Amino acid sequence: MCVTTELNSKMDFKGASKRDAFNRKQAEGEPSQYLPRQSKNITYVSRLQCVQAAVEQQIQKVAKEHPKKKIGIITFNNEVNIIGDGTQEEKVVAGDILNSWNDLKQIGENYKIAKSVGDAESDLLKKLWELEESGATALGPALLLGITIAGSHAASKVILCTDGLANLGLGSIENKVTEYSPYYTELAEAAKLKGVTVSVISLTGTDCALENLSVVAEQTAGEVERVDPLKLTKNFASILAKPILATGCMATILLHKGLMFRGEVDDEEDRNWIVKDLANVTVDTQCTFAYAFRSKNEIDLSHLTEIPFQVQVVYTKLNGVKCLRVVTDRVKVTDKREEAEKNANIKVIGTFAAQRSAKYAKEGDYEKAQMETRAAQRLMMRNFDPETNKDIKVWSKNVEVMDKEIRRVKEKVDDTCNSSASSEVKCKSRAQARKFDDSVTVAISKNTNVGSKKLFVTEDGEDNS
Repeated sequence: MCVTTELNSKMDFKGASKRDAFNRKQAEGEPSQYLPRQSKNITYVSRLQCVQAAVEQQIQKVAKEHPKKKIGIITFNNEVNIIGDGTQEEKVVAGDILNSWNDLKQIGENYKIAKSVGDAESDLLKKLWELEESGATALGPALLLGITIAGSHAASKVILCTDGLANLGLGSIENKVTEYSPYYTELAEAAKLKGVTVSVISLTGTDCALENLSVVAEQTAGEVERVDPLKLTKNFASILAKPILATGCMATILLHKGLMFRGEVDDEEDRNWIVKDLANVTVDTQCTFAYAFRSKNEIDLSHLTEIPFQVQVVYTKLNGVKCLRVVTDRVKVTDKREEAEKNANIKVIGTFAAQRSAKYAKEGDYEKAQMETRAAQRLMMRNFDPETNKDIKVWSKNVEVMDKEIRRVKEKVDDTCNSSASSEVKCKSRAQARKFDDSVTVAISKNTNVGSKKLFVTEDGEDNS
């Protein structure tokens, strides 16, 4: 967090007290440490200052619009410091406790954010701007504490901001970046049970092994972002602007006995139902699936004019009430491919293709990932005029982001693989290599649970969905 970014003008930026003290010493006669011909009309801001500025803006915004909400701050280096709402006595967690799940969980469950942000705003901001950079990165223990503390209230959010690799305590991946860390899968499960959403923000210029951290965000309806420190405020605002509507959401999908799922579960030929764990849901949450007809020898559907589908959704409202919603619909049958394609919903097709492509990419099967989106694109262009249909252009541009990253990594990794290596070996090599490449990890993660509202939105924010 101590790495600085150069701004092209002299600015009064918060968190520069040490720099100001140094300038005062210079004025008193101490020699200048500027290099020859180095401009003095430039401001250097650290990553920490950018984070502080972004967090400050959101604290002020929440204090104004939702003063009864509670906000707490946790920092981490070679120890974890629970600052809380700024008025509470700080709790330092260090030593062997950083390696104990049970001890960390107990500390988190016993800790309560005391005051609302409306009452603690000034104290919270004071503590925020007193933060300094130092030490290692006890990211794993800090995240567990954050999830446990936030879990006292359903639909709470944890935003993890880091520019370093987890290298201390639980979840440390130092010297074992290529290994899968089950710790973060356990964190995701803990967050889902508590109804907590976790989002991860890393700063450009560093690699934080987001492949492990992204699991927590993807399974809790959070986001994974990799941003320029100077543009951090926008990302914080976007994450906080999307409220959780329900927690513990499970969707059971039932098909007609003449249909079967395609690419969803291993035993899909033997059953006509699946359960999807949606966990926390927002207004953007969309669940897609693929199905196919069973052979005519198994079940003859030629006499049917409609086929029924049913979805049973179990979820918990924010007030704790558990609900069941059952939706049944019928889809008309046709034996004409052209008619079926013309009546297809390209938003559903585009969303499914993006999500399925991300699934294959995560497995290292980049060929399948690319085939999925290109097949969807061909179907769209075959049935709709891309010159008059904005949806196709916008969707193509958005999925191209992941496609470019896949092509880049595929070429880079495959060049080092034996040309005769099996598909399985290549996929494994690609998945391991991705752990050193946060850029492609973020691109894939963004499409894992993407909805049509993001896929069909232009850069200027115009929603075509």
